[in-house]
Amino acid sequence: DKLRGLTYEVKNLATIPWILAESGFAEKLNVDVLDIHVVAVLMPKKFLKPGESIHVYVAAKSL
Repeated sequence: DKLRGLTYEVKNLATIPWILAESGFAEKLNVDVLDIHVVAVLMPKKFLKPGESIHVYVAAKSL
């Protein structure tokens, strides 16, 4: 198995703050991107104000 490092930008386009969770992010990726299995997620910030964005770092196995 090969590990891949992936970076995603998450931006809050809503008018209310978002509270993010690693488990929910990993679950969404595992469902939407069928050729990977998420091993780890690094989310430096878990609260996003409207208009704010962050980078989320993911380690994933290719299937």
